[in-house]
Amino acid sequence: MAPAATGLSGFNRSPTYAKSGAPYKKTEMVRSSAAAFGPDAIECVTVMADYIYETVGRFPGTVPAIFTLMYLQAHKLDTGFSDTHFAPGAYLRTHAEYARNWE
Repeated sequence: MAPAATGLSGFNRSPTYAKSGAPYKKTEMVRSSAAAFGPDAIECVTVMADYIYETVGRFPGTVPAIFTLMYLQAHKLDTGFSDTHFAPGAYLRTHAEYARNWE
């Protein structure tokens, strides 16, 4: 499997990745600071993917290609942190009203 086929050949180095949508206030800065995958990491993933494909005959090898789980996550969101680091709309109205409803 060629490195480009793994999707690791440069996705986090491209200007498109750095400017793609995200909830951060400084998305381009956050995304462009991601460390690039080096040749060793790309080679490692390529070797593992080739092995799985050659051994099992498909990729991914032992789990369904589409795998979904239903779950519920409950937590108290730190809206102050979110307001500092994320753009407006990064959390729901119900998060903003949590203190009024429960504290």
